[in-house]
Amino acid sequence: MVLAFSSEGTRPVPTSELNIDPDLFALSLPTAFSRLSIITTPGAQPGSLTIRACGEVETLTAAALRHAVVDGLRRHQPARIDLDLSAVTFFDARGVSTLLMSRQDAERLRCRLAVVDASRIVRRVLDIVGLLEWSGLPSSYVPAPRAASPAG
Repeated sequence: MVLAFSSEGTRPVPTSELNIDPDLFALSLPTAFSRLSIITTPGAQPGSLTIRACGEVETLTAAALRHAVVDGLRRHQPARIDLDLSAVTFFDARGVSTLLMSRQDAERLRCRLAVVDASRIVRRVLDIVGLLEWSGLPSSYVPAPRAASPAG
């Protein structure tokens, strides 16, 4: 996980204020990060954070995504977190659950969490479970076509 965000003038939020299991931060994440990479950067607007996930968000990796959200909330106390899931290649019920829990975590600190871009699979799963509009994606959202992978 890459954190490229200035923390000047902010205080870390104790895990207890978020009602998060402290063991989430004691996880060994090498397996998760071999199938999912997460990059956290300052957002386009002041006080915002962008979290971009690339790979699979499923049972073994979903904790890494939630960890990134909670870590961003604790360290930076942003007013908004934008989740970019455009490079997610697999997304299951655990991913949906992680989005729901992450949004609750953000709301506890008066932070708005929204999915700003999503791959076709993420969009389809969110649509099936009735959370497409909840996620922040408009119902008419059509993901940009992915670049063709080189033949070989």
